[in-house]
Amino acid sequence: MSQAKQLSPLRQSQQWLADIIKPNDEVVDATLGNGYDTLFLIDCLRQADGEVKGFLWGFDIQNQALEATQIKLNEARVNSENYSLNLVSHAKLAEIVNSNQLAAIMFNLGYLPGANKSIITQTQETLKALDVSKDKLKVAGVISIMCYPGHEGGNTESDAVVAWAESLDHKQFLVKRVNSEFSSTKSAFLLWIQKIAT
Repeated sequence: MSQAKQLSPLRQSQQWLADIIKPNDEVVDATLGNGYDTLFLIDCLRQADGEVKGFLWGFDIQNQALEATQIKLNEARVNSENYSLNLVSHAKLAEIVNSNQLAAIMFNLGYLPGANKSIITQTQETLKALDVSKDKLKVAGVISIMCYPGHEGGNTESDAVVAWAESLDHKQFLVKRVNSEFSSTKSAFLLWIQKIAT
């Protein structure tokens, strides 16, 4: 009997998020990158008629990331009233996101694909953003974190994020880890954190 192919950690995250995020929700893309997660989150906010309802905050420290994301949003004809792109670290999340009822916050750690690989997410900034994020979730809201231990500095950040997740109050948060199909110490993995109680 053939076994169903396991979804990649990122695809698994998207499948779960698509079941959670609804129109009129508020969401965050904490690491814009090339804009693919942003577009995915925006699509989750679309009503049946295609209109986007809800709001997205996006963060990145590189102009290239904001520009790539803006192009995708323009091509998808997303009204600028439905999002705010911010050229700052996600460590500034507390100062910019004025909602405590977030449905989802996506982190895709590491470097910007196709750009300077020495510019990476910084462990202390990521941990600061995660601490704020957990307090801004509504019940049933989710933090999705893609970790990449395989690049320079990535293992340190991944270990710190895992330790942070393990330290959460498990009466308040459900924590899952999804490894890549052929997992090694350098393989990307997903941490999925869902708020289950206040």
